[in-house]
Amino acid sequence: MDQAKTSQPGAGKTEQAVSWFLRIQESVSQSDFRAWRHWLAEDEAHAEAFDAVTAFWHEAEQVDDLPWPTDQELASDTYDGFKALPIPEKPLPNVSPGDIPRRAWFALAASVAVVGIFSMVLFQGSGQEQAEYHTNIAEHRVIQLEDGSSITLGARSDVSVVFDTATRHVALEHGEAYFKVAKDSTRPFVVAAGTRIVRALGTEFNVNIGVRDITVSVVEGLVSVEGPATDLADNSPGPGSAMLSKLKPGDVMNFNNTGEIGIASELDPLITTSWLDRRLAYVGVPLESVVADVNRYSETTLIIGDEATGQLIFTGTIFSDDIGDWLVGLEKVFPLRLVEVESYGILLIRKNS
Repeated sequence: MDQAKTSQPGAGKTEQAVSWFLRIQESVSQSDFRAWRHWLAEDEAHAEAFDAVTAFWHEAEQVDDLPWPTDQELASDTYDGFKALPIPEKPLPNVSPGDIPRRAWFALAASVAVVGIFSMVLFQGSGQEQAEYHTNIAEHRVIQLEDGSSITLGARSDVSVVFDTATRHVALEHGEAYFKVAKDSTRPFVVAAGTRIVRALGTEFNVNIGVRDITVSVVEGLVSVEGPATDLADNSPGPGSAMLSKLKPGDVMNFNNTGEIGIASELDPLITTSWLDRRLAYVGVPLESVVADVNRYSETTLIIGDEATGQLIFTGTIFSDDIGDWLVGLEKVFPLRLVEVESYGILLIRKNS
């Protein structure tokens, strides 16, 4: 969709907001949503107009059913809607909004609300949903989906959702997410992460996109790891998608974006999901991967200074609201120096470097 066609230069902000509101109710592409978000960011008045339109539509749900004409009134109505109304001999008088009775204004608003409610029912009942979600530094967010599933999005994470009547597609583009999937045998729940997809019908699992590998951890139910990743742009699985491995509760699997897939191993789910309680727990994990996670919670960026430092193996727990103390302890446990680099962050390097 061409953004210019929706946000016409001659149209007022309210008209543009209505056009965008109606447009994003449809099953549109991710590029359409990015264009809509760009339009919101162009002018603060755009966001205000869109909020006003959205608020009206939600408030319209409270409007009672309007009185419909009786059978007698319908029978006595002889107007043919296909014929043009006669032009009055005298021009209609100019009427200002203040001259119109409040009851007439309410009737007009209510009639628009009925159309809006009808459109919303059709959309929500169709099982379609399309949206993008984002979190900031140290922010967690719980997203409730229309099918009853939920996504807990970790700090500095991005996820896109595209649901239709046949499939539930989610793309984790950055960061970490915990999925609770509502059972629906008619609509597979597919998560795209890097070059792979994770498929589930009713389960709970965690996906983390790290500095090198992507980790899938299953807490409940079964999931399959497949490839290649689903293409959300046209809402269809990529060619040649096939199951590579099936994971059961307690299984953890790593794979990287070059296509190499690891072997499933067992790990305590309480460790892999500890971030939900703002604790980052690790057992035998390279420091570069640990730092990548910590950077999603830290206001100060941590920088691995050399490859040897990144490959140091870390086991322990980090509290996301106490990263400063962890850094102090890290310098004591490992042969590291922490060097503050102005405007960049804190550099972690070996003491003999």
